[in-house]
Amino acid sequence: IGIKEIQKIYYLSKTNTGISVMGRAGWKEKSIKDIIQEFSLIIDSSFTQHDVAENFNNYIRNTYPKLETSFHLAGYTNNKPFVYDMHFNDGLHLENESPKDYFVLARVDDQEVRQKIQPMPDFSTLKINESINFSEDLFKYKIEVENKKSIPAVGYPIDYLIITPQGITKKSIRDLADFAIY
Repeated sequence: IGIKEIQKIYYLSKTNTGISVMGRAGWKEKSIKDIIQEFSLIIDSSFTQHDVAENFNNYIRNTYPKLETSFHLAGYTNNKPFVYDMHFNDGLHLENESPKDYFVLARVDDQEVRQKIQPMPDFSTLKINESINFSEDLFKYKIEVENKKSIPAVGYPIDYLIITPQGITKKSIRDLADFAIY
């Protein structure tokens, strides 16, 4: 979730990895896209999702140690999904340790929003369109709650990057060139 002027979703085509960004949108004169493009030069298509996440974590910590930006990295290795949370204070954590762990797709911190979406669906049974509809409702509720606050933290538009073992599809107001890094 971001604003129109700031790109918050990226796609590393070499490894079929999606990266979402939370926090600072750049470092000095460099945008997050510039930083991710720099990182993409040190990886290749043989990297597993674990390799990408570990190398990205090390790259950010060593090259931009004071960057107050957190990331989610997601993709497939051998048709198995991997989702990593990389918080700027906490480091790297694998979010889906078992095949049934889909919770990261719908982490909800606000109790008011959580009550509106209960019970949580079984994501492993949802079709892509059903997942998008659920996500849109979730974001709509989150934005409604945020807009009641004195300084809202999220807003429209919302971009989606849908990753499958075969590649990506997207639902976005942006062009693929805005977020794809080759």
